[in-house]
Amino acid sequence: MRKKPRLIRHEGMSAFPRISPAVARNSEYAAFIEGLTRLALSIRNSPRLNTVGQEHVQIRKTMNSRKANRVAVIASALALSTASTSAFAGSDTAAASVQIVKGIAVTAEQDLQFGAILNGLQNGTDEITLQADGSFTGSGTDLSSVNDSVDGTQLVQAATFSVESEDAQSKSGQTITVDVSQDFSENGNGGTAPSLTALQVSYGPNGSVSGSGTTVDITSADIPANATSNLQVGATLEVSAGTTAGTYDDAEITVTSNFQ
Repeated sequence: MRKKPRLIRHEGMSAFPRISPAVARNSEYAAFIEGLTRLALSIRNSPRLNTVGQEHVQIRKTMNSRKANRVAVIASALALSTASTSAFAGSDTAAASVQIVKGIAVTAEQDLQFGAILNGLQNGTDEITLQADGSFTGSGTDLSSVNDSVDGTQLVQAATFSVESEDAQSKSGQTITVDVSQDFSENGNGGTAPSLTALQVSYGPNGSVSGSGTTVDITSADIPANATSNLQVGATLEVSAGTTAGTYDDAEITVTSNFQ
């Protein structure tokens, strides 16, 4: 009966098929087996193979980590959005209102008129003053009102204005300004034109009159809801020896009040 061949084992190798002792003792076969064994061991223990395996594992870990990070970012954003909505969910409403008021109305009701003035000057200048109440005073004797002795038709009067609220609501603490906005010109008469050199102001409601010359202010003035002729304005007229006879009517007095 034929005997079974024995199992031959080599170091570091798995079991090979059983071969006969005669074949195993063959030197060429033994060298082949030894080379094959070393090749197998070299491949199994190759650092590069291990590194490639480790890199593959690391790449998978990195990819998984990035996916996890993206999921975490999305979850955080959703959480913040929910938290913000919850933090500012309360609301309320405030009403808005406004009261519209109008300013101050100034109306000229009567012009300032000096009437007929006799110029008796031989030289120099002199002045005559028409007060806010319509009466004359003079600083010299060379100028005088001769209204009645001319023809009695020339009016002598102070200027009057009404200063009142535009919306029928009284106002206080206002400022009214009165000024000579335009003086007389020679108006085709030749010679030297007369001149308005000072204003005389009287205001009926409460107010403090200050200033002199051609600009006067009324401060801390009360403005009534309705008024008629509550501001009177006179002026001082300067005439010179060179002022010729004629009509001079282009001077202007302006009253201004800006609502504050």
